[in-house]
Amino acid sequence: MSDNKTSGKRKKDYVTRLAFGLFGFIILFELLIVTWLPRQLMNEKVWERDIAYQEMAALEDFLRRFIKGDLKYKNKWQEGEAYMALDCLNEYAKYMRVHRSDMSREQIREVYEKLRAFERRYNEWGDEKYSVGFEKLDVDPVLKILEVKFKENERKYSKKQGF
Repeated sequence: MSDNKTSGKRKKDYVTRLAFGLFGFIILFELLIVTWLPRQLMNEKVWERDIAYQEMAALEDFLRRFIKGDLKYKNKWQEGEAYMALDCLNEYAKYMRVHRSDMSREQIREVYEKLRAFERRYNEWGDEKYSVGFEKLDVDPVLKILEVKFKENERKYSKKQGF
């Protein structure tokens, strides 16, 4: 017959204590993560720079997409103005891709403000307000004055020559 009292008992040694200690540590660590992590994620300061960068990138993508295909140009000057703006936006996009992790909050704000200026120009283009404009030059008064002076000079010259 076997002795049931001794077979179920185990001698407590340092390995058992270490296992219970690690188990307790893991449980406490998980509870800490469960309570601490949501608070950290809700903290606005943690995400402020990334949110600002995403807003800046979204505005930049919007402007590039619509300047490429949305506008109708009356002449080559207006089209050139839009392509010049598009080239600037492409340079901003390259800079943002290369230096994304290095950009400070102030740099992000500065680029964002410049992109907002592009957005204001883009909205004006939709209202047909381009920077390059053509004014009609009324040359008739100038031509009349030049004609009078020419006739006076012609009379003076013909008197001197004896014609």
